[in-house]
Amino acid sequence: MRPLVLPHLDLPETVSAPAAAWLVALETGAGAAAAFHRWRAASPLHALAFARAVALWRALDHLERPAGAAAGDDGRDQGAAPAARDGRVWRRHLLLLAASAAAAALAPLGLWRAAAHAQRLQTEIGERRRWSVAGIAVELDTATRLVCRPTRRGWTLELLRGAVAVTRDAGAPRCRLTVAGARIALAPGRYDARHEGEAGLRLASLRGGAEIKTRGSRTLRLAAGYQLALAGETARVRPLSAAERRALAAWPEGELVFEDAPLARIVGEYNRYLRTPLRLLGSDLGTLRLGGRFLSRDPTVLLRELALNFEIQCAAVDGALLLYRARAGAPPLEAS
Repeated sequence: MRPLVLPHLDLPETVSAPAAAWLVALETGAGAAAAFHRWRAASPLHALAFARAVALWRALDHLERPAGAAAGDDGRDQGAAPAARDGRVWRRHLLLLAASAAAAALAPLGLWRAAAHAQRLQTEIGERRRWSVAGIAVELDTATRLVCRPTRRGWTLELLRGAVAVTRDAGAPRCRLTVAGARIALAPGRYDARHEGEAGLRLASLRGGAEIKTRGSRTLRLAAGYQLALAGETARVRPLSAAERRALAAWPEGELVFEDAPLARIVGEYNRYLRTPLRLLGSDLGTLRLGGRFLSRDPTVLLRELALNFEIQCAAVDGALLLYRARAGAPPLEAS
C-alpha cells in the first residue's frame, strides 16, 4: 500500500495543537465523537491537521514495531518484545503531552522536545492571553500564572497567581482546576477563578456545576449562578448579582464594569492592569461612588468622568497618576 501523501502547508499552532489533542482524546476515550466531528468539519485545515497527526502516530507505531512482529485481533502485538510494548505506551504518553505544546505540535522533533514539560503560561501587568485545546478554553487575566498539564482523561489547570475564565464545552475532555490547595472538577460550562493569595480562592460559576475538594478533603458543590469564597476550610457561598455577572463577563473582553462602586475599589481594580498606578490624595475620595464601563488598560474615560462629575484632577507624580481635588493655591503634596 502506498503511503498517504498529504499536501505541504504550514499550519498555525491554533490548528495543529487542537488536532493533536483530539487524537489523544479519542485514543484514550476522553473525547466525544460528535464534538470531534463538528470540530473537524468546521474547516478544511482542521481535517488536514488531524490527518497529519494520525500519520505521525502511525509512523511512530511503525518505528516501534520490530520487523516480523504481528498484530493480534485485539490490536496488541503478539510477537512484540516487552520493550516494544513499553515503547507504545510511552508513545501515547508523549502524544498526550505534545497536545499542550505551543510550537511544532506535529513536527517530529518538536513533538519529542515539547513532550518533556507541561505548558506554563504567564501574563504580565496589563496583558491578557488565551489558551485552548479540544473544547477547553482559558482566558488568562493580567499578572496571571497558569500550568496546564495533560492527564490520561483530560487536563489539569493549576492556577498559581491571578485569575482565569474557563469554558468547557459539552463533550470536551475532563478539566480539573487546582487553586490554593483546592481541587475543582468542572462540568461543561463557564467559570471564573481567582487566586487571592493567603485569602484563598474565589470561584464563580456563570454556567455549569463544579465539585470542590478542599485541603482537608472536604467536598463542596457549586451550582450555576453562585460564587464560592474559600479560605482554608472556611467556605462562603452566595448567589451572583446581575452586576457581578456583567463584570465577570467583561474582563475577558478587556473591559471593567462597575455599578455604584466606591472609587477606592475602582482604583484598586484598575491598578491590576496599569503599569503606572492610580493613587488617591485624601481618604474622602475613596468613598465617592460611580459606575460605568471602561477599558481595563486605558483609564482615560475614567479620568474624564472624574473631572466632569467630581472636579477631580490628575497629575503625574513619582511614577504614579495622582488623583486629587483641585484647590486654588494648594497643589498636591502627598498621596494616601
